[in-house]
Amino acid sequence: MMRKLNHPIHRNTHPDEFIKGTRNNETIWFINQAEAARKLGCSRPAITKALNGETKTVKGWHIAYVPRTENPELMNKVIKD
Repeated sequence: MMRKLNHPIHRNTHPDEFIKGTRNNETIWFINQAEAARKLGCSRPAITKALNGETKTVKGWHIAYVPRTENPELMNKVIKD
């Protein structure tokens, strides 16, 4: 018999969202979870756990989904790429 896990459903970054990382007075932006994992030097599941609220930080960074309209400069870069 399989045991059912009690954890939030994994969700990918919505096309209208970025991932925002904050630590002390620094802010960094990521287009998706894979980029966040690569730049922070951690695993993608660690990013997912922090975004789902299972952990508070990833290597000291608080990360959260935010609407793309919060950073229009990065949104324009994504559209051009």
